[in-house]
Amino acid sequence: MVDERKRLIPQRNDVQEEDNVPFCCCPRFKNRKIAQATVLLTVALERFSFYSLSGNLVLFLTVRSLQWESYNAINASLYFLGISFTTCLFGGWLADAFTGRLRAILLGFVAYLVGYVLLLLLSNRNLYRNGYIICHVNESNAASDIRLPDENCVWQVYITLTIIALGTGVIKANLAPFGADQVRGESSDSSTAFFHWFYWSINVGTLVALTAITYVQQQGDFFSAYLAASICLTVAMLIFFCGKCSYVIRKPAGSVFKNIYKIVREACRIRRRKTRHSSRGNYNTIGTVDVGDHQEPTSFLDHAKFRYGGSFHDSSVENVKVLGKIVCVFLALIPYWMVYFQIETTFLVQGLHMKLSFYSQNNVEVCNNSQLHVMNNSTSDPPFQIVAAWLSLFDVVLLIVILPIMNKVVYPWISRSGYNFTMERRIALGLVFSVFAAFSAGLVENFRLQRLHTNDESTCCYRCINQLIGNSIYCAADMSILYQIPQYTLIGLSEVFTSVAGLEFACSIAPQSLKSIVMGLFYLFSGLGSLLSVGLIYVLMGHWFHDNNLGDINCRCVMPGNKACHLDFYFYTLGGIQILGLVAFVIVIWKCKLRKEIIGISVQDPATRPNPFKVDDETSASTATSAVGVRPRIPVDINRTISQDHSGRLNRLVSDER
Repeated sequence: MVDERKRLIPQRNDVQEEDNVPFCCCPRFKNRKIAQATVLLTVALERFSFYSLSGNLVLFLTVRSLQWESYNAINASLYFLGISFTTCLFGGWLADAFTGRLRAILLGFVAYLVGYVLLLLLSNRNLYRNGYIICHVNESNAASDIRLPDENCVWQVYITLTIIALGTGVIKANLAPFGADQVRGESSDSSTAFFHWFYWSINVGTLVALTAITYVQQQGDFFSAYLAASICLTVAMLIFFCGKCSYVIRKPAGSVFKNIYKIVREACRIRRRKTRHSSRGNYNTIGTVDVGDHQEPTSFLDHAKFRYGGSFHDSSVENVKVLGKIVCVFLALIPYWMVYFQIETTFLVQGLHMKLSFYSQNNVEVCNNSQLHVMNNSTSDPPFQIVAAWLSLFDVVLLIVILPIMNKVVYPWISRSGYNFTMERRIALGLVFSVFAAFSAGLVENFRLQRLHTNDESTCCYRCINQLIGNSIYCAADMSILYQIPQYTLIGLSEVFTSVAGLEFACSIAPQSLKSIVMGLFYLFSGLGSLLSVGLIYVLMGHWFHDNNLGDINCRCVMPGNKACHLDFYFYTLGGIQILGLVAFVIVIWKCKLRKEIIGISVQDPATRPNPFKVDDETSASTATSAVGVRPRIPVDINRTISQDHSGRLNRLVSDER
């Protein structure tokens, strides 16, 4: 019989460091400052490279070179973001079970660089003109109906995005915990200072990419932008590689997934056995332990407990049951991530078809969709234009400003006033803000279409501004892009409440042995929200999205049936899905009986509240601390929360890792 005290996670020794560092030809020297500096430079350059691609991916696919249709470009961007987040769980598992963090990060960089080499070939228009080196660009697509398999270089694009997403997922899952290893054993002040610099490095890399690089890309020079990102990525890999002899390196200690699987399998086996014997009348005597009054298992997983004939301690099984409740909460939050990921996809497409300059421009009448995307033969330079991707900075700046105010002023004031502002209510409030964000985007799109379709007598014609973006003309409504500020602001407010409180709640009620997997699952379900948005757009094809769109969203007459494009209806649908998600969240809280846990956490003093980012000394932190390894975007609010609200407790992460 297996000992009932078997632990869910194997016990670790205090020190498990590798003696043989891969690729280290020189004698090892443990210089903590050098190790920490290389990690900081690496994360800044890696985040710069990532957002140099994701910040304007939709624009890259719809400009003159590739000429993708808008909904296909949106789907490609959502796919890339979804894979980038879902692979974080895989990256943490890979490091924990097989490679260790150092090797996993190096493997991630290799995949990253391979993807960027392919991206450079895709972005060089001269290669297209001189023989189509890696794919064939069909210029006749400008006048034909296009499905995704018929888009220019479609398979090359998706293979490239998949490789880059896999690389960034592995790096993001392991770089932050690897940095925590380098400050293990130092003073709490040193640990806190390192993580402050860590988040500062993330912000610097992100902001430079979203400002300077997106500006270059909007001028049409994607090759130079991606070349700069590739150089930075190469430098990041070299810097990280050169510091290998000074690193503190922990051996892989095994993954918790295997043990969770054993518990579920054990429960299935015992339950089947008891079901067979119950028909013979000897149910109570099969595989159970005499503990006095016989008690029936209260749930399916209870069959794996030692008292009911299983081989696992009660606490191990209860830990898995709590994890199941957290998964239900994450499932209810998937509609929120579907709305959130519109920032870098549909919001961007909408902005590209709004007025980007502050100067008056003449309207032109368009009566043929095929004329929407043509080369501009004018030699005059266009006036200064707002970069459409810059609008996402409103979300970033809002979070940086509001989070410390909420954590240091608003929440303490609410607590002193006697109102119990539980995490359940904070999450629900954030979901409400996301509903308003989707509806706000729908209203903006509705008004944008009204500015275009002013001629009711000629239903297939509309008036727009021929707006030059790079080497392509976008038919934009005479309506300032600044009208998008409310929807970006509402998304930022939703992050302040839903994303931060949701993860804090889940990690606060999660057992110490499962905090790492909770972080990984958080990323997994976030990515699933993005991937589900891809499916939603495909469902709506032929209804609100149509062929012969040429990167535009203005189509009014699409034969047969004179159907029109309705991005506004899509936003309203997202808002409706989010309302259903809000209802599902309330039901989950009620059904899973989580109100007591939420209230118990909420009434604690912030200084003594369990740290949601604390990792048990027996648990791998590859996926847990990866929550702080992303730039200020989803879940960037987590970064900001740690750096501003939990900065005083970051030193626990290092001590717990010991």
